[in-house]
Amino acid sequence: MKQMDKRTFLEGKLRIPLDASVVISRARFHSILDNDTKKQCISLVAPAGFGKTTLVSGWLKSNQIDHVWLTLESSDNSLFAFWKAFVMACSTQGFHTQTAKELKGCLDDEIGSKEWVNQLINELSDILSCTDRRVALVLDDVHHINNASIESSIARIIRFLPKNVTLYCLSRTRLPKKIQSFVSSGRFSEVSADDLMFSMDEGLRYIEKLKPNALRSEEVSTLLHESGGWPIFFCQAVTRRIKTEGYHSRAISAMNDERSREYIQHNILDNLSNEIRSLVINLAPFSYFDLDMCRQSLYPSLSESFVEQLVSQHCIMSKVPGHPERYRIREPLRTLLSDQQSSNSDRHIRFKKAYHWYLSNNAIHEAITLGLDFDYWQSSVYLIESQYHELVKTGKWCEVTQWFTALPNHIVQQRPLLLMLRAWAELYQCNPMKSVAYLNQAYSLLSDSAKRIDHPEQVYAKSKKALAKAEIVRLKNAIHDIYMSRSHLQMVVCEGDNVTQKQIQFRHMEGLGALYNNRLQEAKLIFQGVLQQSLSDGYEGLLFQSAFALGWVYFLTGDMEEWESLVVSLKERLSKDGRLTPVVDAWLQCSMLLGFLERGEMTRNQSAIDAVNGYWVQQLPLDMKYQVLLTRALTQTAQKQYQEAELTLSEAEVIACELPPVVYQGYYSVSALRAELNYKRGNKEESWCWAESYSSLADSDSMAGQHESLVRAEILYSMGADKASLAYVISVATWAKNHDHHSFALRALILESLLASRKKNNKHAQALFDNAIIMGRLVGAVTPFVIDYADSKPLLTQARHTSRYPSYISKLMAIIKERANGNKKSPNEEVGLEVLSKREKEVLALMATGISNPEIANSLCRSLGTVKIHVHNIYRKLGVVNRVTAINRYFTVISSSAA
Repeated sequence: MKQMDKRTFLEGKLRIPLDASVVISRARFHSILDNDTKKQCISLVAPAGFGKTTLVSGWLKSNQIDHVWLTLESSDNSLFAFWKAFVMACSTQGFHTQTAKELKGCLDDEIGSKEWVNQLINELSDILSCTDRRVALVLDDVHHINNASIESSIARIIRFLPKNVTLYCLSRTRLPKKIQSFVSSGRFSEVSADDLMFSMDEGLRYIEKLKPNALRSEEVSTLLHESGGWPIFFCQAVTRRIKTEGYHSRAISAMNDERSREYIQHNILDNLSNEIRSLVINLAPFSYFDLDMCRQSLYPSLSESFVEQLVSQHCIMSKVPGHPERYRIREPLRTLLSDQQSSNSDRHIRFKKAYHWYLSNNAIHEAITLGLDFDYWQSSVYLIESQYHELVKTGKWCEVTQWFTALPNHIVQQRPLLLMLRAWAELYQCNPMKSVAYLNQAYSLLSDSAKRIDHPEQVYAKSKKALAKAEIVRLKNAIHDIYMSRSHLQMVVCEGDNVTQKQIQFRHMEGLGALYNNRLQEAKLIFQGVLQQSLSDGYEGLLFQSAFALGWVYFLTGDMEEWESLVVSLKERLSKDGRLTPVVDAWLQCSMLLGFLERGEMTRNQSAIDAVNGYWVQQLPLDMKYQVLLTRALTQTAQKQYQEAELTLSEAEVIACELPPVVYQGYYSVSALRAELNYKRGNKEESWCWAESYSSLADSDSMAGQHESLVRAEILYSMGADKASLAYVISVATWAKNHDHHSFALRALILESLLASRKKNNKHAQALFDNAIIMGRLVGAVTPFVIDYADSKPLLTQARHTSRYPSYISKLMAIIKERANGNKKSPNEEVGLEVLSKREKEVLALMATGISNPEIANSLCRSLGTVKIHVHNIYRKLGVVNRVTAINRYFTVISSSAA
């Protein structure tokens, strides 16, 4: 090797790698490393292409941490070669030892001794302990090392590492137990492939850096699903998608590239044993598989420890979130291996055994999915049709939608029950026109007496056809009443089987009709009943949909504290082993998004948005996506991220075009949010143009129409047109009072008080503002006073001396001051239990158990009057208004401390 070549080689081996062409900040991963700074050894275990090197190098650079970097190779798998390379890496970064100086002439030596290594380890420990700086020792590609002597020496140096030094091991396989055993308890941390996968937010930011506005969230979601969040394949798929004209999900599949196949073959499959490779290839057609199913029908000798080895040691399998008994092969590895199947007879035998096992265990959804995975269309179609009523009842519409993606369209078009099931799925997706089209097609097929439809269980017998036709008529009438007219939907009861389930389906639709027609209290009662029955009877689909709708109603009526308490109860009932599945968490978080924003809890709001983004790939309903996008735009505008907010609103506009008018009119107006965005930017004329000339065609009696009126009032106020502004304010206030719309009523009150103050009618202005304080305090509102109407600060100052709630006003003033200083944290997130006395903490802890004040008094051996004083002080110090809010704050602080 030439001298220059060797020097270049050593530069790459002993120094931190250069940055990639496109690098995004991955704060989620960085926070994991930031929280583990006191660890002795941190291991990053993930297959090739997960960006371990890029992430750690980026984190070191962004935090300016002193480091020693060594990239290992198979040639370093001898004791002398390993430590020779390690000591040279230390010398490169200024950590010189006497042994290192003696190595200058021995770069090509293949000999060494234990005494030399022991001396080197002692010298390194001494020199590292002499610095007070934080130092990171990074060993990249540790999987190349399988020498027991090297492992023992690494374990030894870990034992003597100073507190300011942390060893980072980047590997494709888990570290040997010998190394882990030498790390003190609690000072070892492992970051897995699941932590390193691209999230929805990171995918969007990567595309924004590569080519702004190149892909919509829907397309990014599909790419993440196909690549399994595997960074290298996601980036390759994005590049191909941008370069390819015309979008087609299969055309941009992460596996549709020969380089990707070669990469997986060389970096993953070639490193597996024949036994493991054979097992993984045979399981590749399964979207997911149960360990019990595999052991009882396919591989009797398969042990859980062996499967766990594939999950944790090689990281090529993962557990299905929310289903600890299920496993799946990571995408896109599964897609590649599905093409490398053995003979058709072996494949058929595996399918038949697994299929019968699922049926015998009443796992209907799993059996249908299995049939589609193995391309057994007829078995899947017959099973779907025979279980139609059960599938509608359980309402797992995301899974049903995926079935229809896999089923050939010409088969679906000839089967009425498939069309009816698809109609229900489209209704879940908030596509009533498509739903009606499928129902019409199904009705036509059922009415054709000349057309015979075969099925082994006679589900298309004459009597059953009549029942199916009756169901179609009732469902079409319900859809027409809700989405195509604004009349009140009457209760419709289906006859025949599953009467209770059909009643609750139509009851939910009745609630939607009340919601879309602004009858909020009626909608609340209906959705509460649907939620309770869905919870008790196990109607999963209706449970999630009613929870989402109910959370929206509670926000509109200003009862978010009550809804948050209900969500806590729901989480307890829905959690499995103390944990929520991502699906449940996404739905419940989404139901509280706007409540967090209203109270200024930006951290919880962002956490909820992240949870929903993680579930985006599971095909959320259009109305839910629309609300999430609007909330994200509101959050970005509040945080002055104007460019990001504009992109979000552009995406929301696309979805709005697909929604029925009665649905998008029940949310905020995109045009009004654009006007508000320009208004916050200081473009008053452009904002007025958006508010007046480009406003939507929303009815004046709808929420979207009133939102536009409210934004017009704000813009006119900023332009000095007080009379015109007041007219809009009074109109919005009247509408909000008539429809029990708390959020708009509060904003109208604040704006009306500002208009009165400008006219020097101070007494009237202060009276109006005091009413706004009373209304805002009931829900802990922060955003309307601090962000939406920052001009209210003088009125807040005056109200501090006249209002009955000085603690609430002081909290608002504190936020305004912090925002002026650049601190955007919410006081709701900062005020913890430290403001309470020891006795008050004891009282609050007992309150959280659900006991009454007299019971607390007996427990603490105090008088009832004393306990009431403590409760009052708790409310005052925490800035809350009732027992429920105080208990919610208690659990929030406790859970944050536990995390």
